Amino acid sequence: MRTIVLLFLASLGCHGSADTADAAPVTPKAVAVDSAEDEPEPPPDAASDAGETATLRDLDGGPAQTAKVGGTLLCKIHSVWHPPDGFAVTALHDSVVARKDQELVAIVFRPHTADSYARASAAFVDGQLAWDAPAMNRIDEWHAESTTHGRANGMVVATRTLYAGVDPKTGAGRPGSTDDVLWLAIAKSEARADALLAEAKTQTKMLVDHACECGYDCSKRH
Repeated sequence: MRTIVLLFLASLGCHGSADTADAAPVTPKAVAVDSAEDEPEPPPDAASDAGETATLRDLDGGPAQTAKVGGTLLCKIHSVWHPPDGFAVTALHDSVVARKDQELVAIVFRPHTADSYARASAAFVDGQLAWDAPAMNRIDEWHAESTTHGRANGMVVATRTLYAGVDPKTGAGRPGSTDDVLWLAIAKSEARADALLAEAKTQTKMLVDHACECGYDCSKRH
């Protein structure tokens, strides 16, 4: 009889523990991540969706012409340009290019087309770029300026195109006039590309007396 009572009490004790455990609050735990494959994917980057992977080309067109006052001589626009510190400068056709690692700045002269900026960047980039719609600013009766960005994985191209001739009705550049002048900068982020582009424009100065340096009109100056 005593044995039966003890077994009965033990049975009650077991049920009591089970009821208490069921009533206890349950705190959910985060699922453990054992490998990188289980990690949630980050939101897509704007540049990665914009185009294929693009890379900078290796460029070496020889030394660029140096002005007597220092900097790189740009005879087509009667100017001198001081590239960013630490960038290696080379000439490429009518362009002047400065590069450091995966960053590039260039000043390009080319005949006007609706996609001058894309054609200019093709000289420096291998791969596909997705371009934003250009934004144009009318400067005066004869000049207008267009800005836009091209994007690919890990690369942003910022361009600013100064039209040498302007259609008076539309304000757009027109074929057949003097070459457009393009400032172009390439970096891994839009902010950096924009900063390099702004610096390139700031560091492009008009030369008061460029004639002899560019190889003409010297006889009239002596």
